[in-house]
Amino acid sequence: ESIGNLEAFTALLGEKRQLLYYGKVTDPLTPTAAPTAAVTPLPGTTMPVNPAPVRRVPRQSELTAEAQAISKEILEAYGIELNTSDVTSLLSYSDTIYEAFQQHTLAIAELIMAGNHDSLTLLIDITSRVNELVANNTFYQNEYSLIATFLRQFLQANMVYDAAATRAAREAVSAQVKANPVLIPTGTRLVAAGERLTETQYQNLIDLDLVNTGEINSGMLISLMALYVLIMAMLWIYFRYYAKQQLRSGKDWLIAMTTVVFVIFISAYLAKLSPLLIPVYFVAIVLSTYFGLRTSLVITSMLILLLYPITSLNSQFFFVGIMGSWAAALITASQRKNRNYVAIIIGTTLVVFASSVLYSTMTQTDTASMLENAGFATLSGALSAVLAIGLSPIFDLLISSISPVKLIHLSEPSQPLLRRLFLEAPGTYQHSMMVANLAESAAERIEANALLVRVGAYYHDIGKTWNPQMFTENQQGFNPHSLLSTEESVRVIFRHVTAGEELARRYRLPQEIINFISTHHGTTVLSYFYSQACEQAKAKGLPQPSPSDFTYPGQIPMSRETGLFMLADTTEAAMKSAGVTHLDAAEKLIRKLVRAKMDQDQLVNSGLSFHDVEEIIQAFLQVYAGQFHERIKYPDAHPVPESTK
Repeated sequence: ESIGNLEAFTALLGEKRQLLYYGKVTDPLTPTAAPTAAVTPLPGTTMPVNPAPVRRVPRQSELTAEAQAISKEILEAYGIELNTSDVTSLLSYSDTIYEAFQQHTLAIAELIMAGNHDSLTLLIDITSRVNELVANNTFYQNEYSLIATFLRQFLQANMVYDAAATRAAREAVSAQVKANPVLIPTGTRLVAAGERLTETQYQNLIDLDLVNTGEINSGMLISLMALYVLIMAMLWIYFRYYAKQQLRSGKDWLIAMTTVVFVIFISAYLAKLSPLLIPVYFVAIVLSTYFGLRTSLVITSMLILLLYPITSLNSQFFFVGIMGSWAAALITASQRKNRNYVAIIIGTTLVVFASSVLYSTMTQTDTASMLENAGFATLSGALSAVLAIGLSPIFDLLISSISPVKLIHLSEPSQPLLRRLFLEAPGTYQHSMMVANLAESAAERIEANALLVRVGAYYHDIGKTWNPQMFTENQQGFNPHSLLSTEESVRVIFRHVTAGEELARRYRLPQEIINFISTHHGTTVLSYFYSQACEQAKAKGLPQPSPSDFTYPGQIPMSRETGLFMLADTTEAAMKSAGVTHLDAAEKLIRKLVRAKMDQDQLVNSGLSFHDVEEIIQAFLQVYAGQFHERIKYPDAHPVPESTK
């Protein structure tokens, strides 16, 4: 009946399509006959050729009207309520698409109804077959997706659950068991070791609950749920109070969780071969690379606890997993600057191998088992490291955090922007190198991302290449600002911030580097020209200018790295301008500069604490102490005699 209804529907649909595209229409404004192609006699004969009908294009109103008519007719005939928009879509298909749609619809319907289905299995079969059709066809995928809609409406289940018959069958079986009970005396041997089981023996073992049938152990289930809830709570506390900035975007969370879930899923298979094959070291390396050592250690440790029950509480997996993942995370973190891939792969592999051998030795495992376990562990450690390193370019594209690999690449002097800065603005280039040393020292002191700070320092003033001679460090005696008004000079200096952002985006620098460009002056006032403008206004008897007209067009630092860099950039420029050569004077100047930034609320969103600020000051002083150190003057072994002329 279902197939018949569907065939009737497709036949009706075909008739309506024929009328719409090739036959008469009900609209009085449309000609009553379809136009035909011109008739041309065949060569050498007077017999006319049958004219070929021309396919017309019906208006949307016609399609909608016919769809409503079809829906009404189907509802009255079969009690099936169709969606008018879906029917309209079928009417609008080209002949080729509609013929393919009709053939596939009827073919799938016949295949489905050839089997036995209740209402649930019917829906599942329809969905799976249509999805398979869509997946196997490059064209008409959207059109084929509509097949499932009509199949769900026309096909009906050919199996119905009979509650009374099922209940009667259960009662009959129960009565049979009670009438013929099986009694097994205490102490009876059910089966001997190595003996082939008969069906009766196997059933007896099941009845006595001596066979693991895969049924759920409620006690174990509750224990696992408690363990997983505890792990989730510990992770929430960690990210809530200790690592707010580690995973900064939804994309970061998605990548981190996908990495963890991937290992969990693959562990379900690998644990059957050997628990030591589970690649927890992959997670340790990836997280240490992009989200820091502490986050890597915490998440990897929780992951090992999460997987511990899957390994049937295999203590060797726990021991080797902890040792190997911690080693992988530590080695990866130690290579953030020079990024030695060989050290990561070899270091992780050796520690995993040594841990496995050490555990086997402590537990007095036989040599064959020790070598087998060591082989599995070594294979897992090596492949985990290789996979993590091999996928790093993909992670670089997806994760908002910039990787050490990318930073090292950007720090190379051959980079186009750095080379341009060196050639066009050498004074600015030297200033950037000095600020980089100062900022990196402070970043290491407060455990910030020192590599990011150094690379950010390299690029923070690239906007000065727009007009290098307008900045003091690039001038050769003549100052072009002497030819400009105060307002013009301010606009030129402000331009280096916006020009730097434009250059950075043109060269596709990461946003983390662009942040150093837009925040290194924050929203401070250009004090020199503001004071000059105030004096000029006073001399002319004009109102004092607004400080907002002399405020840099940037934004205040939003991270510890950009915050400490603002202090480093300001300190280096002021130290060079003031010509300070003694440490006491340097400390007074640095503290004055830091206090000024704090008074102007430039560090309120940086995440720097008062303790961090003090550590930054001490790091600056340590750098300048090395610069101010006076070297011993050595006697000249070969003096040049002065001329007597």
